[in-house]
Amino acid sequence: MDVRKTDESPMVIWAREELVRIGQYEEDPEFADSLVAAVAAFTSYGHSGGSAGCGVAMLGRLLLYRPLAPLTSDPEEWMDITDNPPTWQSRRNGACFSNDGGRTYYDIDEPLPRWRRVVRGIARRLGWSRRWEPRHRTVDQP
Repeated sequence: MDVRKTDESPMVIWAREELVRIGQYEEDPEFADSLVAAVAAFTSYGHSGGSAGCGVAMLGRLLLYRPLAPLTSDPEEWMDITDNPPTWQSRRNGACFSNDGGRTYYDIDEPLPRWRRVVRGIARRLGWSRRWEPRHRTVDQP
């Protein structure tokens, strides 16, 4: 299947060919076309190698509803979701929760450090039922 069009950029042609290779056009042509359109829109701004890398990283975070700037303790950024005990959820990153109105928070998507995973595994084997608390970060920490 030849998918090349003469007025398309090399990246758009490449993206379309890759989607053909994985069978996306046979499975869902509208979805494949939407991805090609997104690539075409991105390339239409003429990003160079450096700006393209930054743009892809930022766009990826935006498309996944991830904030670009650090979370703050601004009450407008947090919503109270439970009464007892009080728990707040970040409006800017739904995976972040706080027990003190946003002054400190934990991210449920953040993996535990290796040493905690090891200790938790040993504790399970020994039959200990202690639950490890997630790492709390203050808004000043990255």
